[in-house]
Amino acid sequence: MEVRKPKYELGQKVWMLDENQKAVEKEISSASISVDKDGQSVYYYMVSDTPFSTESFKSYDESKLFESKEDLKKSIFGE
Repeated sequence: MEVRKPKYELGQKVWMLDENQKAVEKEISSASISVDKDGQSVYYYMVSDTPFSTESFKSYDESKLFESKEDLKKSIFGE
């Protein structure tokens, strides 16, 4: 199986919904790629204001991140 390039780059800012379902912009600090016989998964970790906080260790699936606030809105409300 070929490993595909992740959708987002380290240091890139992306939009997502936080735990309160509020749209927020975050910066990607690192990524983890998992490949198995069923496919590939990419999880991203965000820059945290507080080192060693739980936010530093929380991962986000690639499908839950968006390049713009408008793309996030479209995913929720449709076009």
